[in-house]
Amino acid sequence: MSEPELVFLFPTAIYKSTFDNYEQHNQLLRKNLKQYIFESSSELLTGEYNGQTDIHFIPELEDFFKEVSSNIRSYIYGMGFKEHLMDIYITKCWLSIIDKDDLHMRYHNHTSSDISFVYYLDVPENSDVISFANMHKPNEIFPGSLDDCRDEQHNLIREYNTANYNTYHFFPHEGMFVAFPGGLNHGTIANPKATKPFQGRRIAVVGDTSIHLKPEVKGLEVGRIAPELIKKFS
Repeated sequence: MSEPELVFLFPTAIYKSTFDNYEQHNQLLRKNLKQYIFESSSELLTGEYNGQTDIHFIPELEDFFKEVSSNIRSYIYGMGFKEHLMDIYITKCWLSIIDKDDLHMRYHNHTSSDISFVYYLDVPENSDVISFANMHKPNEIFPGSLDDCRDEQHNLIREYNTANYNTYHFFPHEGMFVAFPGGLNHGTIANPKATKPFQGRRIAVVGDTSIHLKPEVKGLEVGRIAPELIKKFS
């Protein structure tokens, strides 16, 4: 018999980078985002709930958003798409703030976004990490057998590996940028390496995008048409 193997199909691609000049970006962000700061609570962890989603219109932050767009373009290119045929539009941008140790962002997704992004402005020691969740669990043998809430004594997992984990998290740091499909479930969880409660304010710049074909790209049956080619009839 030949040597057996596991073949892993259809991986999810998440993009992660650190902006080279993040110190300069952070200085401008802190200067221009004071009016977007809020005190977090169990009901309010995101400026989106306050309707404060227009950060991308601030003229002083144009260079920052150009770098955001450039990184998203690299993400699209890295996945093998013809990124030169596409334009990237930032549709919404807001702050996510967690300033209490017992507050965490529930798992959710951005259904109106093609690619969503998070940029970390302030990351206190021991603060939350970003976690991505696979809600489909294609390798689950029994319902509930891959639930993270089950301790070692009450689950069936011999060892966690690529075939059976259903959450994955990154440890943020200042200047870190993450982009991912808008429909991918994500949230925050307590830092598993934390030795004590975090103090301070964890602030992230969060945004959604809409990807459109360039106006000159025609004759394709796939892809969202360029906005300037769309006409509204009242």
